[in-house]
Amino acid sequence: MMAQQSCILYAYTISPVSYQHCLDVDSPVVHTLRLISVSAIQAVELLSKAKGVSMINDRVNNRFPTPLDASHQDDVYVGRVRRDISRSDSHGLDLFVCGDQIKKGAALNAVQIAELLL
Repeated sequence: MMAQQSCILYAYTISPVSYQHCLDVDSPVVHTLRLISVSAIQAVELLSKAKGVSMINDRVNNRFPTPLDASHQDDVYVGRVRRDISRSDSHGLDLFVCGDQIKKGAALNAVQIAELLL
């Protein structure tokens, strides 16, 4: 039995900061090469369970990830998850992602990839 594969195609902008990186991701959701509809709530639930992801998505208190949250951390921080209102088909999500590009972006990724291969 073959596992189903998902992929995400995205457009993003990068915010320059000291040594963290931030992306504002605008993405259609693609599963087995077809567009699917995923709500922001479903995306938050799925991402909250993902290894290496920390969710900060508190709309009530206006608390979302910042580059400071990601400093010296292994996890990638995700927040501001919402439906992409620029798409008329409800197949897109917008989210904000922060990570420490020195620790996670280089060193830790290399180790994690090596662990998968060995």
